[in-house]
Amino acid sequence: MSVVVAFVDTLCFLQYPWLASIDWVRILDADSVEIVLAPAVVAELDKKKNEGSPRLRQRARDALARIKEILDRGTLRGNLRPNVTISFVAKQPGIDFEAHGLSAGHADDRLIATVIEYTGAHPDARVVVVTDDTGLMLKSVARGLTVKEMPEDQRLPDEPDAEALENKRLKTALAEYENRLPRLRVVLNNGKAHCQFPLKPQVDALPDRIAARIDDLKKNYQPYKKAQVRPELALGVGSLFHMVSDAEIDRYNDALPKFFAATEKFLIASAKAEDLFRRSIELNLRVENYGTAPARDLLVLLHFPDGMVVTDEEHRPTEPKAPEPPTPPRSQMELLTSHSLVTGLLPFGGRFDLPDIPLKRNVSGPTIRRTNSFEVRFRIEKISQNLTARLGALYVLFDTWASARSFKIAWKIHTDSLPRQVEGCCHVVVGHESPVGK
Repeated sequence: MSVVVAFVDTLCFLQYPWLASIDWVRILDADSVEIVLAPAVVAELDKKKNEGSPRLRQRARDALARIKEILDRGTLRGNLRPNVTISFVAKQPGIDFEAHGLSAGHADDRLIATVIEYTGAHPDARVVVVTDDTGLMLKSVARGLTVKEMPEDQRLPDEPDAEALENKRLKTALAEYENRLPRLRVVLNNGKAHCQFPLKPQVDALPDRIAARIDDLKKNYQPYKKAQVRPELALGVGSLFHMVSDAEIDRYNDALPKFFAATEKFLIASAKAEDLFRRSIELNLRVENYGTAPARDLLVLLHFPDGMVVTDEEHRPTEPKAPEPPTPPRSQMELLTSHSLVTGLLPFGGRFDLPDIPLKRNVSGPTIRRTNSFEVRFRIEKISQNLTARLGALYVLFDTWASARSFKIAWKIHTDSLPRQVEGCCHVVVGHESPVGK
């Protein structure tokens, strides 16, 4: 009859069903099996019942309770199932640990020492070490012991313990809560976190170009001579009402030099304004709520780096207004009919003053504060889910066209609708277009 003496390690109790539930005869290919418990294994179970996860602590307690129940107090032996017995070695191993390269302070080494001592006392016995521990397996093989690895199909599933289940429940609840929260971000003109802004080439405000423009203007607006009748009036009835007075001609002729001078100033200012436009960009930022709940009472903070000027719509660069040419000399009839008859017929001089009714704005700001850089603030009353709030336009001005560079806008959003602030950044990519012909 083939009898196998099997020394099981601690993992056989913690990661596998109770010993009586396992078909040891089949696994060890024997007629009968004697399961032997080493002192080190029982000591480890006693230790595990008070440490580790709740699941492992409970398994260690259950194993110890069943061991005490099945072992006879007198013989320290018991029956597990047909042809399978269990026994406990009460004596600690007395071999020379150092001579076998073992340490008495290590549980695996004490188990190996018990097996070595047993095989020495029972040289004819077929002894195996049953384990799922790689370290114990390698140490046993190195000392000439036979090892049997527990079949993987016998391993218990990794059932979550109470603590793990509670953590899972809390994570699920948190996920459900977060799914009902707003999700916020700041995007640029194109609805993305990065956007390209090409700058047109610089313009040259050369004096000769301006002078040429003024010369062309003087050809189109020439002084009138006294007693000269405007061509379109010459065909009419030669009445005094259709004659142009000298005073009207003097008015027009005197206004021409002022008009030319004002136009020259306008052309210079227009060239400067165009140069400013070509080294500035307009930002139309938006705050998006792509969550599943509205966000209320939002404070949006934008940080711009140094090396630029940030301004709002009210202070943005503007195009100068071109001066109007003087009105050509008018006849007496034209002077009489130049006033609006409609204005005289309407009460209050034709003015309708609507009451000033303030409109409630969802977005207020910006408030711009300059330090070494620029801090910009907006306040938003509410953004419903899947909607967007447009912030006021911002304008970034660079010192020169050549110094214009790409930069990053760091943003933060504070809202009562979220437990913590949201932050991120937008990337503004500035490019320089080449002049035509280069």
